[in-house]
Amino acid sequence: MRRAEQLVSSIRASYLARTLDAWRGYEREFLIELVRGLDEASFAFTLAPNRDQLIRNDEARHFIMAGAASALRPFLRVLQDVSNGVPWRSTSPEFSAVADRHLINCGRLAVVQRYAAMERHGLAESTFLSEDHLILEVASSNDDDEERRASAWLSYSARQRLSAIEGQLAARKQEMALGIDRYARVQDGWFLRYEPDEDTTAYYRHLAEIYSAGTAEANALPEDTLLGGRTFRSWNALSITAYGRVLHHIACATRLMATRPNLELRNLLTAFAHKEDVKALWQQAGESASSADQVVAGLSLNADTAAICEHNHEQPLPYYIEFGRNFVLLPIFGGMLNASAGLTWHLRAAFRRDWDKAVDGRERVFRKRPANAFSGVERWNL
Repeated sequence: MRRAEQLVSSIRASYLARTLDAWRGYEREFLIELVRGLDEASFAFTLAPNRDQLIRNDEARHFIMAGAASALRPFLRVLQDVSNGVPWRSTSPEFSAVADRHLINCGRLAVVQRYAAMERHGLAESTFLSEDHLILEVASSNDDDEERRASAWLSYSARQRLSAIEGQLAARKQEMALGIDRYARVQDGWFLRYEPDEDTTAYYRHLAEIYSAGTAEANALPEDTLLGGRTFRSWNALSITAYGRVLHHIACATRLMATRPNLELRNLLTAFAHKEDVKALWQQAGESASSADQVVAGLSLNADTAAICEHNHEQPLPYYIEFGRNFVLLPIFGGMLNASAGLTWHLRAAFRRDWDKAVDGRERVFRKRPANAFSGVERWNL
């Protein structure tokens, strides 16, 4: 690790330690508010009417998302063995502002840490004008923008093939809204509760399949690749099911917001559940008790996986966030930002040998697709 990277790492560690100490005894409350901040920012970037403008110009929310791993990791570590309950209360403008400011600070430090780490690869240069004055110069690159454009094109192309189904689902949107009105209720004057029927659950699962079509991570390996005794196709189906539940939750939240304007969106996006209830839900979906444990582990964020994301300069994308021994928070940001990435990263780490064996198969599939596309084209000898 170069001098600049060591310095930034030290500053970040010191800042995180001070923040953790400042919230000693209130770690659970602060963790909940951090997740609410991440959910609110991801909602703005994906569903707000002016989301395109926000993605271009909202620097604060970009820092909030970039700070996720660093902000969550210390609190997850402290709470990992705690068996207390969940202090579930409504937010306040003052509390949310403090949590968001911490996320922004973590995001700024994460970005600078990434720039400093690039020096090891010859992509950045550091200059110390004094002991407390560091200049980092980073090589200009359009790779990130190109990757985003390629991802958007891939998703658009995949969704075009499903346009007829998407149209059928769109035609039922009002029907689903009326159904939500029948079972979604306000709880304690500020939160929501609901018991969806099977038809509504299936609707949002189909919608999730369309919205996630073309996700690069969902096409990382051939569908029949076995990872931990389950095909990659089956693993991806789990992500889609979890994403469908996220979409349904958001639909309930926004429907209540439309009919009860006194509610706060930040209070509605994040939920929580007992771990055993989550596992039972997966068993109802057809999983055995042992495979339900495996599924929940693959879709969850804990202190260790947050540390990996922090080290790799990645944003965590979970469906569950461990909240002590017995509970999990249910965020929306993992599914809304990338329905398949979080589980795919877990599979790559947990089943590395199977993953590496499948790489050659993936290359064969990628070569076969363009070959099939041009199968009917006459060859020219040049």
